[in-house]
Amino acid sequence: MFKSSSKEGTTYSLACIGLEGHVEVSLKSLLGILKNKTSGSWQHSEDINSDVIVYNPASPLAMAMLRRESKPRANGRSAHIFIPCSSEDPGADGLTLPLRADRLLHCLQVATVQLSAAMSTIGATKHASLCERLDGLMQTRDLIAVSITVGNKTGLINPARQMIHWPRSLDADGIAQLIMEDVTLQPLLAADLDKLRHMEQEMHERMPWDAVMWAIGVSTSQARLLPRLDLRKSYKLKRWPDFGPIGRRSSDIKCTALLTHKSLTPPELAAATGMSEARISGFLNACALCGFLEEAQPVSRANPANIHMNSEASIAGGMLQRIRKALALGAN
Repeated sequence: MFKSSSKEGTTYSLACIGLEGHVEVSLKSLLGILKNKTSGSWQHSEDINSDVIVYNPASPLAMAMLRRESKPRANGRSAHIFIPCSSEDPGADGLTLPLRADRLLHCLQVATVQLSAAMSTIGATKHASLCERLDGLMQTRDLIAVSITVGNKTGLINPARQMIHWPRSLDADGIAQLIMEDVTLQPLLAADLDKLRHMEQEMHERMPWDAVMWAIGVSTSQARLLPRLDLRKSYKLKRWPDFGPIGRRSSDIKCTALLTHKSLTPPELAAATGMSEARISGFLNACALCGFLEEAQPVSRANPANIHMNSEASIAGGMLQRIRKALALGAN
């Protein structure tokens, strides 16, 4: 979710990684209860790149993100605040299960102080998300690959083969780097074929792109649909996703089960699942990036007048056929 200013101060976002569904519901309820007790405003978000991340220490993706977190990034995003949540005592700055309002309030107050310091010189500017930038390049005419650079590593995305080429195995830590740090994208066109072949020779690892594209879609969408997706159109899935290190979230499973059996518009999917527009946007964007979201063909509705005319024609045709048969029998 985007940050905004209010009379009470800055609005901060909080997301969850690896928590059970009922725990996340409880956390959202407590945020509402504590609404007027914190120095800043807090809202639950579906964006994994939120200000605060409440995580299950058993989640590989959360731990990979935590290892990579160190300082504010050049793109203007403040550093994340990570709050562990488990049945075992995670310490003074963590949450225990079952959740307690006083413990959550303490964690939010500490996070507010840290985020205020980190954001003191940062403006709230809107920019294209990594998901939007990548999807836009994928629509480029004569595209044969996308070069993707993060840190000192450069890899390739091959749309035709739906493959990722990377210098080394792209594990949860590498995917966390992709969704957390500044990423440079460059299209390679048909004229760059020699360059592409040379780059492919330097890439030691090749893998299906599902896990990477899924992570980019659900975690960098900034709570909005890709420009090529239309709220008025219905969509369905060709197959089930590979959820990768993000895991099989109950919300993703519910949306997948629905869209593999019937086509729905984004608002219809949100209404059918009871989920926020932000989570639906991330889910649909991820499916679109992976290439298995397809637009459903509109169902043609027959004109009642035509139906009536066709029925009359059918009746008339049947009568003529019976008359011909009767005449043929009489002639014999």
